[in-house]
Amino acid sequence: MNAATILEEALRRVPFVASLDLRIEDAAPGRVVVRVPRRLELTNVDGALHGAAVSAACEIAAAVAVGTEPTLARLPTTLRSTRGAYLYAARTDVTCHATVSAEQASAVVRALGVEERAVLEVPVRALDGHGTEVVGFTAVFVVRARRG
Repeated sequence: MNAATILEEALRRVPFVASLDLRIEDAAPGRVVVRVPRRLELTNVDGALHGAAVSAACEIAAAVAVGTEPTLARLPTTLRSTRGAYLYAARTDVTCHATVSAEQASAVVRALGVEERAVLEVPVRALDGHGTEVVGFTAVFVVRARRG
C-alpha cells in the first residue's frame, strides 16, 4: 500500500484522526512526513498545538512508515505502545518525520525466523515550522510472522 492509501484508511476508521486534517508532505517506501496544522480547535489553553494532536500525528506517521516498508507491509503489525518527550510548545504547524530503515526491517525478519513475533521501535521527530524539534516520539509495534 502507498502512504496516501494508508492515511486515508486511518482517516476513515478513526474519526479523531480525521479531525486533525493530517496531510502527507513527503513519502517513500518506509519513510513519511505527515503535517498537522495548527488550528485554533487543536490548541491548548496557551495557544500551542495540543500534545494529543501532535502525538496522534506522530503515531500515524510511524504506522504509515511501517505500512509502506516493502518487507514489513505484508506482515501483521500492531501498535503496542508509544513514548513521547515534549520539548517545546509548537505555535506553528508540525511535521512528523518517521522512517523504518532497511536494517530495522531486516532485523525484524531475522527475529521472526526464530520467534513468533518481533518488536519494532519507530522513532518519530516532530518539528515545528522553524525546524525545532518539539516532540521526540517512539512508536513500538509488535510484528507477527505471517501464517500459512
